Amino acid sequence: MILAPDIPTERASYLANELPRTVEVSSSSQFDLDVPIEAELDQRHFAFGEYFLILERYPTIAYYRRTYELEIRGWNVRLPWQRGGEISREIIRKFLFLLRKAERKELSKHEEREWEEISRQADYRRFCVEHAPAIFTEGRLLAATPADLEIEWHDGTKEVVPRSVAKSLELLNPGESFTALANFGEGNKLVSISQVAPAPSAEVIDGETLWRSWPSNRS
Repeated sequence: MILAPDIPTERASYLANELPRTVEVSSSSQFDLDVPIEAELDQRHFAFGEYFLILERYPTIAYYRRTYELEIRGWNVRLPWQRGGEISREIIRKFLFLLRKAERKELSKHEEREWEEISRQADYRRFCVEHAPAIFTEGRLLAATPADLEIEWHDGTKEVVPRSVAKSLELLNPGESFTALANFGEGNKLVSISQVAPAPSAEVIDGETLWRSWPSNRS
């Protein structure tokens, strides 16, 4: 008996496996069609579109043979067997739905219990950090090698990042300051950067120059 033919196995990244994974269940006794079969999904990383989510443990999937449905235990999500390949989508949909309602303090009593359980299963802090909006930042490009770029941020901290992460900074020459929108992840490490523009160095902009250059103060 083959169930859920499109469940992907876990990989080191968030990307789902291209090859389908099957769960085979066999028994020498008569199946009770009203009793679900449970199996642990060999995956903790889930991705859909721009979103990715890591669970702290492997989720359990229950298979209902009479109705040909599968259920993600603890998530109150049921799907037809033929939609087994949509588990990542449904997990992320449910997580985002409850997260947004929690942020607006609109959870019902039932949803509060669901959110309490789901937020325990998910790496909630990492999700929030990695999906936080881009922030305005300033810095200076210190050095560039074929593989890496060294940045000094406005607070004096320095960071070496791969060119693949900060390709927009290739617009700059070493020693130039810049403004940009940036996303930071775990450990306050740069995840992505965009809208980079060269800017005068901070030491060049003294208060008097800034005051005289302000549009409303020009004569």
